[in-house]
Amino acid sequence: MFEYITESVGCGWCYNSDNPLEGTCTPGSFTNSDHGTCNIINTSQIENSTSSSIGKNRSMTDPSSLDTSFAWAYEECPDIDECKLNIHKCHSKATCKNVPGSYLCSCNKGFAGDGFNECRRSCLETCERGFCSGEPHFQCKCNLGWTGPACDIDCGCSFHSTCSQGVGFCDQCLNYTSGATCQFCESGTYGDAVSSSGCTPCHCNGHEDRNKGICDPKTGICFCKAKFHGDRCEKCAEGYSGEPVNGGDCHHDCFAKSVIIGEQQGIIGVVNSTGGLRDCLWIVSSNPGFSLDPHTLKQGLDGDPIPVSLSLFKSRIDVNCEDNNVYIYDGLPPAVSTINNSRLLAVLCSDNTAEEVVMVAESGLISVVYSEKPGSRGFNASFRIESCGCHGEPDCDCEKKVKKDSVCHNNCTQNQGICDSRTGRCRCNLGFMEDDCSQRSGLNQLLSSKIELEDSNGILSRIGHSLISDSNGVLWLFGGYHPDRGILQDLRAFDTKTEMFKIVNFQTLEKTSELSSPPPRLFHAACYALESNSLYIHGGMNFNEELSDFWRFDLNDLVWESLTHTIEKRSIDNEKVEISLAGHTLTYIPDSRSILIIGGYSQDTGLNGVVYEYLLQYSTWKRIKTTGFPPTSLFGHTASYIQGMKTLFVFGLVGSSASSDSSQSYLYCLNIDTKVWSVLPFSPKHSKAVYSSGNTISGRMFHSGVETPNSLIFLGADPPNSKLNTILVFWLECLQWVKITAEKQDFKFMRKQTEWIGPDFDSNFGARSVFSQGSIYTIGGVRGIYRTYISRIQLSQDVCNLFSLNQIDCLDITGCNFCNQGNSSVCFSEYRASQVSQETGDLYAREPGDLHAREPGDLKICSQDDIVKGQVCDQNWISQNDRDCKSLSSCGECLVEWPVFGGSPIQSHCQWCHGCDRGGKCVPRGLDCSTENLCYSQQKSIELSGECPELECSATSCTNCLDSNCFWSKQFTRSGKQRVSVGEDGVGWTCQRKSLLHILEKANKTQMVIGETSPPLPCPSPCHALQDCQACLEGGGADAGDEGCVWSVNLGRCLSAVLKPMLCLGGICGKVLKSGDSCPPNCKEMRTCSSCLKQTPCGWCSFTQETVQGIGVCAQVQIGQRKGREEKGREGKRREEKGKDYTGEYVLR
Repeated sequence: MFEYITESVGCGWCYNSDNPLEGTCTPGSFTNSDHGTCNIINTSQIENSTSSSIGKNRSMTDPSSLDTSFAWAYEECPDIDECKLNIHKCHSKATCKNVPGSYLCSCNKGFAGDGFNECRRSCLETCERGFCSGEPHFQCKCNLGWTGPACDIDCGCSFHSTCSQGVGFCDQCLNYTSGATCQFCESGTYGDAVSSSGCTPCHCNGHEDRNKGICDPKTGICFCKAKFHGDRCEKCAEGYSGEPVNGGDCHHDCFAKSVIIGEQQGIIGVVNSTGGLRDCLWIVSSNPGFSLDPHTLKQGLDGDPIPVSLSLFKSRIDVNCEDNNVYIYDGLPPAVSTINNSRLLAVLCSDNTAEEVVMVAESGLISVVYSEKPGSRGFNASFRIESCGCHGEPDCDCEKKVKKDSVCHNNCTQNQGICDSRTGRCRCNLGFMEDDCSQRSGLNQLLSSKIELEDSNGILSRIGHSLISDSNGVLWLFGGYHPDRGILQDLRAFDTKTEMFKIVNFQTLEKTSELSSPPPRLFHAACYALESNSLYIHGGMNFNEELSDFWRFDLNDLVWESLTHTIEKRSIDNEKVEISLAGHTLTYIPDSRSILIIGGYSQDTGLNGVVYEYLLQYSTWKRIKTTGFPPTSLFGHTASYIQGMKTLFVFGLVGSSASSDSSQSYLYCLNIDTKVWSVLPFSPKHSKAVYSSGNTISGRMFHSGVETPNSLIFLGADPPNSKLNTILVFWLECLQWVKITAEKQDFKFMRKQTEWIGPDFDSNFGARSVFSQGSIYTIGGVRGIYRTYISRIQLSQDVCNLFSLNQIDCLDITGCNFCNQGNSSVCFSEYRASQVSQETGDLYAREPGDLHAREPGDLKICSQDDIVKGQVCDQNWISQNDRDCKSLSSCGECLVEWPVFGGSPIQSHCQWCHGCDRGGKCVPRGLDCSTENLCYSQQKSIELSGECPELECSATSCTNCLDSNCFWSKQFTRSGKQRVSVGEDGVGWTCQRKSLLHILEKANKTQMVIGETSPPLPCPSPCHALQDCQACLEGGGADAGDEGCVWSVNLGRCLSAVLKPMLCLGGICGKVLKSGDSCPPNCKEMRTCSSCLKQTPCGWCSFTQETVQGIGVCAQVQIGQRKGREEKGREGKRREEKGKDYTGEYVLR
């Protein structure tokens, strides 16, 4: 090649200037070839040189055919024009362009690509400020602000708009711009629209005030809504707190008295509590003229109110239910004003709050009261001013705020229900369901309904009351605590046939001189005695003490009578003592014509372990001497007497007994003839659990219970961690538990068992239930919100009927039989099976669930050949003989006596081995304890539950513990199987055997308990005797399990920790302080108006008309407290006397 020729010194290239590839190498210099000009070079030399240089496929052009364009190259090779010589590799749709040393290929107009390998179809123009659209049109698409075929013409719109109508006519300004030529930044942005920086949206975290223009158009600094501030509204304004960044919100912070008006919606609360003791009060009013000024307060409450709603989610509350609550009122709370009849809407904490709680204040004023306390982070809730009093109900007339249609649907299907003209709803007869009572209920279905009485005036909202059913289907409601009216003493009668309350005009016997009727009370005991057709009321409590009075209400004459309520003291002087108790039960025993008291609590004597009996014939009280394994510390329980078994059943959470487990309730039974107590052990094998609910009997307290002919049914008070509301059924025929869900379930991923129809059952605390006319009626109760209606549940009295959908679930219950015939199936008990037709063995029924021997008019349900019989609950099943004795962990459960219908109790097949240092053990009877429970010490076999070691020194108060064999201490902890640990790790106070002190003495460990026991020390002062908050928080120890006294801020009194679950139910106590907490400041100690008003319960009483002078005193009103009638009278009198001392103004904020 000629490239190498020019590298030879003294040589040059003589070439054809049209094709530098054709030439020859000859000697020469910079100026020319040594042979002269290239034009005279011998043709043969060129041919030979060319042939050797460029290969055999090239030949020198005939010199005669060439012009004279030859040239000489000595220093460097000449450039080759590949394009001209057509030796390039450009695409066929490309144009070649020569460049020194190479060439370029460019796709022709209308094509695009690299020019070599690809030249695809494209736009004819170059699209200077845009791009080609591609198939099928291949047109230029211009960038924003450019136009023309080649996108090279400025629209004149500041490059923020197209101009389809021509230059200067902007179609639509984009990039946050506005103006004829898009020369301005639009509202909500800042910057310069005609510069390269353009316009930038204001970043205000979603809290900008649009009425002010969102942000400064030059700097971008935000104009924030009232509760936000900062350049980007990233901070909360004074009086608010929260995390407003990225759309977060700020809520009205905690202040002693915060009034919110003029806001359509907002948030209140304490998100991250300081852990202090701040009092918080939020008052939201829909009336823009409302204020707390005493001169205009009443005026601000008048007029036609617009409702205010408040919503709170479970995920947004972290308030410990043990010692605090959030109170929500419709109206002003009692701490602020007495001229407004407020209504308590809810008392909420973490465990009792549903997934979403929505409350509506019809008064147009909603108040939220909260007190900070260590251990709770707080809460937040959203409020909104409603536009209509219907709250989104579809059939509501907004102006009248009533339902438009009050006519019952389908007239309740003839005689299958009764139309309630007040509500426009059908009250279906037993066995019918749906809105028009058109559908019969299935055997497996539980029908739930709400009886809402528009004229009830809120009387159903209560806890700690009594509810008794008489023989005529009338429910008698007495007393309890109402969240707005305080402690009640009313007696009301509800007729289950008409579902209406009856007016009761009662009288009083002349011999009842002191009181004409029972005074106000809650957590009293009540029962109905068929023999005398009377109601009996005993004990209970007010805010100060337990009561001992005993009353009878004659249902024939409607007369109250005060009865004997004292009993002889256990001493030689025949002194009488009163039976003061609360939280106990009263049960009528027709066999002995008597009434029994079980359990309860007294501040003076602690938890009651004595059974008291009132003999109707002699009108006297006596103590019953019982044996066996009794409940030693029980209140808030239920008791039911089953006459066919001669047994009283008691169910509840045992508070501090030797074998108690705080997570489990126990079922005790007392045989009325033998006076022997037994605790019935729970066995998963001998129970039936529902899906999604564990096969255990969780702890329940202040629940309600009813008895049907075949079962005991317990409702309400589900533990806070329960996933489902459940109803516990104890089937008496087979002595086994059955759990039923009390709410609708999604059966998509599970087999349907029982089916709940109607509204879910609210699992409240402190409610009362009765079984009457084939239904369970429940009144009252609270779980955050007080129940305002009567709940009615219809279910088959045969437990097996509830599992009629499939054979597997039916036969899984011992004592049940199954029949599937055609499209229908039925599960029924042995008891029902024994009543089938004696002639054919077929099964008949008149109403759903009413299976019996054939009678005229019955329908055949099942033929004998189609009946599949299940396992029989015989004596072996009832006594759980197939159960391993070693699985029973306490002496009482080991030595149980099983009650049966029409016979004597069945004895346990187990014995208890006692005396081993490693604890006792339950083993089969007849075996040797020394071999079954390996131990170094000698053991004793116990076969009677009355001899169980747990019963020794089982007193539940210090005063009852101090006999010759026992002592009172807080240094011992019982760890199960009768084992006891000793030392500073002991939790709570217990009564212990003095033999333990002898063991410690031998081990030289007596110093571990010296100074902490009674005797030698006297019993600790009972909590109710401590009048001062600080002394209260330092005291405690008079009750078993009592780790210390607690102070109720609302009640202003000291309580035993044992009493707290009962007296503080439903938020009665308000904030509860315990050891380590700080006592609240006393209003009387506040010397200035400003310090006074920082406390929610405090207000400033000015001595002069001019409040600015600051002369006055700080006065206190308790939050949430409602006094009974007598207490209100005394308080009012004290205020009248105190009011004589000053004249002036009362300042609230």
